[in-house]
Amino acid sequence: MRDNVTDQPTVVESLFSGDPLATSLCLIAIFLACPAVLMQVIPRIPVIRKVTFVPFLFLVPMILSSLGIIPDSYPLYKPLQSTALYMAIFFMVLAIDLGQILRSLATRILLLFVIGCLGTATGAILAHAICAPLIGTESSAMVAGCTTAAYSGGSMNWAAVSEAIDVPGSLSATAFPAMVIMYTLYLGALLALDNSPLRPLLERWIGVEDRNDAPAMAAADEVQSSAAPKLEDYINGFLAFTIVYLASIVLEQWVRGLVFIPMVIFLTTFAILLGAVAPKVRFAGVRRLGNLSTFGEASLYFLLGIIGAQASLSGSLLNAPALLLMPTVVIAVHVFVLLLSARLLKVDLATCTIVSIAAIGGAASAPAAAGALRAPELIPLGVLLGSLGYAIGTYLGVYLGLFLLG
Repeated sequence: MRDNVTDQPTVVESLFSGDPLATSLCLIAIFLACPAVLMQVIPRIPVIRKVTFVPFLFLVPMILSSLGIIPDSYPLYKPLQSTALYMAIFFMVLAIDLGQILRSLATRILLLFVIGCLGTATGAILAHAICAPLIGTESSAMVAGCTTAAYSGGSMNWAAVSEAIDVPGSLSATAFPAMVIMYTLYLGALLALDNSPLRPLLERWIGVEDRNDAPAMAAADEVQSSAAPKLEDYINGFLAFTIVYLASIVLEQWVRGLVFIPMVIFLTTFAILLGAVAPKVRFAGVRRLGNLSTFGEASLYFLLGIIGAQASLSGSLLNAPALLLMPTVVIAVHVFVLLLSARLLKVDLATCTIVSIAAIGGAASAPAAAGALRAPELIPLGVLLGSLGYAIGTYLGVYLGLFLLG
């Protein structure tokens, strides 16, 4: 429900006198316009230009719905959200070449990222134990699974796990803002660490002050870079998406009587396999599918806008202590495990920071953070780890959520 708890039509609904088609087209236009405007405006604002614009993709629609400009509940939202989610998963995961990642990343850095994700899951289990008496065992388990997914590869994973384990819309609408708020605060704290007196203390504790002494990527500059996609690439991409999507539906129905495997897991797995095989296929149409990751990013930005419009600002504020506690505990355990592992693996603080942001914020945040930290050479690392996190987070979040739900 809207934060002003009224049954009055929103500005957009009133503008078109309740015409569903015109209202739907206007809402789609707003969700498309928000990323385009924010990508141009946020980098020009001195106070926040170092922070990635991704949180604002969610916050702006949430404010618009809280003010009664756009509806927080509309029949169009559910099918749009599912469509954007599946397309974002497919096209972003499709660009993941596991072979390239394994070749490009030093073993210790890859291990540090995996340990960081496991630290996130450990924190979610602890947070569930703490928060279950406050918000209910089932709700706590669901939020723990979604938070684990989101803090292992980005916000898209929250939507994927939320759909996979049937999180009620009302719960997701109040818990998702808390996750975004803590992610934004954590990102700001990491960026502030660059000029903080705490930095040299942490560097001395880790024992690696010079990045040259840390394990480096074997081929960090070999991130995929090819010609811009052509019309033929998009046609082949949508054909591949249709085939994989239908195959996922068929397999989910086929195994449903034997074991529960969510459709998003099938879709993610197929996309990973196709992404690994595509570069080796001689047929050009298949080989160039990985170039469509930017379309996946656009789908993700569109998805965040839809989720934001359905979020409840007042619900989050009223339940702030309980809802903010879970992501706070998760991040705290993640940081503790990551710093301890960086000390043992001898990974410098700057690299460790990018590893953490790649897990907590995903591929969209890590490159921006690397630039803000004046470490542009770590941008490829953030891209590779963030992309890997999209896959890891989905599996980790879904099955941790199912485990906690019993």
